[in-house]
Amino acid sequence: MSLRVAAGLLVAAWAALAVPTKAGAAATPPALTFEQAFSHRGEPTALHYRARYGRPGASHSHEVWRDGERRLVRRTDNAIETHVAHRPGDPQFQVVVLDLRRKTEKRIARDDLYRIGNFTEWFDLAHGLGHPRAEYHLTAVAAPTGAPRPLAPRS
Repeated sequence: MSLRVAAGLLVAAWAALAVPTKAGAAATPPALTFEQAFSHRGEPTALHYRARYGRPGASHSHEVWRDGERRLVRRTDNAIETHVAHRPGDPQFQVVVLDLRRKTEKRIARDDLYRIGNFTEWFDLAHGLGHPRAEYHLTAVAAPTGAPRPLAPRS
């Protein structure tokens, strides 16, 4: 998946965010579950994108490769690289974090993350979007005027 497709997914995610409604509003759109708003059905198996973000004087780069539900690699600022191995359907995963500048490696299991209070799931890692831990409300809304249109994969 290209960055254009990833950007389209972000626009779609943004359009599904909760929107406060005014008292007496004519019609309230139906509420959505997280799984309805951010379904992974139909997404391509392979994903690769690059992104730059930040502010003047403090920009960062982020590159991601994902091979379905089996592997994930993230590289940030050409300094930290995270490799995640996962068996589809299994809640467990293994993480290897490489500090490319210091030339160090740290292996982490999902249980290790739980012990320190980090309740990360495979979906969270693979999509960069975590399931809400508290009460939430999602409503489908139209994208704001002038927002980029969601993109489709190139054929």
